[in-house]
Amino acid sequence: MVQNLRSYARTIMEKKAREEVGKVLIHMKDRFFKVFNHADDSMLKVWNREVDIKTILKDA
Repeated sequence: MVQNLRSYARTIMEKKAREEVGKVLIHMKDRFFKVFNHADDSMLKVWNREVDIKTILKDA
């Protein structure tokens, strides 16, 4: 009976961990696009030839 309870608890914890990993990935993607597409003052970035994309990618 104790072994069944441990197994059940482990299954529940693994399921919850997988759900949270999915949420973290979504949050990371949203944060990347926000930093990549917006300037420091939260306005959309204006893309031109003078923009250093490598630096922006590194910051994002």
